[in-house]
Amino acid sequence: MGSKSFIQWNCRGLIANVEDIHSILENSTPLTLCLQETHLNAQPVSFFKQYNVFRKDRACTGRPSGGVAVLSHRSIPFSHVPLNTNLEAVAIRLSLDRLITVCSLYIPPSSDVSQSELHALVSQLPAPFILQGDFNAHNPLWGSAKRDSRGKLIEDTLLQATCLMNKKEPTYIHAGNLSFSCLDLAFCSPSIFQCLQWGVTKNPYGSDHFPTYLKYLVQVNALPVREPRWRLDRADWDRYRTQAVFPPDVLQGRSVEEANEAITNTITQSAAAAIPQTSASLPRRCKPWWNDECKQARTAQQRAWAVFRRRPTSANLLEFKRKRALAKRTFKKAKRTSWQQYVSTLNTRTPAKFVWDRLNRIRGNYHAFSLPLIIVNGTPCATLYEQANILCEHFQHVSSSSHYSPAFLQIKAVAEKKKIV
Repeated sequence: MGSKSFIQWNCRGLIANVEDIHSILENSTPLTLCLQETHLNAQPVSFFKQYNVFRKDRACTGRPSGGVAVLSHRSIPFSHVPLNTNLEAVAIRLSLDRLITVCSLYIPPSSDVSQSELHALVSQLPAPFILQGDFNAHNPLWGSAKRDSRGKLIEDTLLQATCLMNKKEPTYIHAGNLSFSCLDLAFCSPSIFQCLQWGVTKNPYGSDHFPTYLKYLVQVNALPVREPRWRLDRADWDRYRTQAVFPPDVLQGRSVEEANEAITNTITQSAAAAIPQTSASLPRRCKPWWNDECKQARTAQQRAWAVFRRRPTSANLLEFKRKRALAKRTFKKAKRTSWQQYVSTLNTRTPAKFVWDRLNRIRGNYHAFSLPLIIVNGTPCATLYEQANILCEHFQHVSSSSHYSPAFLQIKAVAEKKKIV
């Protein structure tokens, strides 16, 4: 996995495995993360400050179950793609080197899906698109030992218009019989088939599904998520004064624009040499509760999984589940203890700024921008260059004299004829 990838994972509960999702996002920084079985029920999700969250929850259930979501990095211009379907699916459109639609889909094993429903879903995804999800279907084409009715349906439907990215590697482990299956699939439009490379991470984290990913092989110009700031408190002012010197003839024989550019370049280069700047990337998520006990619990969980992966026995699987449960319990306890210790230090003399700064760090409330795609006549602009032109045309139109009333235009004409003293 990497920063130029589209990751998919059946997480078996977003809130239950939120720390694992944070770990995937922090270690890989993907373009998007498609989740299935989020188990959300109308509650707001504000855990992922550097990602936009688009979701579709399962309705008409007594308890939270099913559901899908797509997380997209805030530095990428985006737009939501509305879908008219009864399937558990959600889609967005990203502006990379081209417009790419990403859809997260979950088809429960007990539900009936028809060929027309799949056709209707694919027809609503603007091309080129990527379709990732848990299909709960078996077919030798993607590595299963058998072909069931749903696998035949997907073969007859999706493979007629899309390309299958899987490489017959298992993506799911069945705890009952210790068998592996290929349930998580990825499809894409033929036009971007050569731009993607499929892979699977052999670690289920807190689920029984392995995260899969599509590595994007095209160069993507990542946008900075935060404007760098000058660290004036650490500036070397003596060096700045030495370098920020203008030659006596800097303005001679130059136009106003040329002189302005020369002065600006001298000031900027001197500042860059003498004044440090903050990083353009956002800081990692603050985890004041993380301690050595948490680190040891996470290491023990990973070792237990490595043992089970080499020797898939019932005893090793049970040990892995025990270590995983112990790690979750350790994290929860560490969070509660850290919060209690922090609250106990507050009193009436504690500055409000100290309180809010600490809370914002814990929540990850860092200033970052999010660029939505500009849509003109129902069609998103394909590139940032097109969006810039649309904005220029808009502001030119707004600031033109055609918006002024005749009375104001007369006053404006008279005022403009007066000489400025």
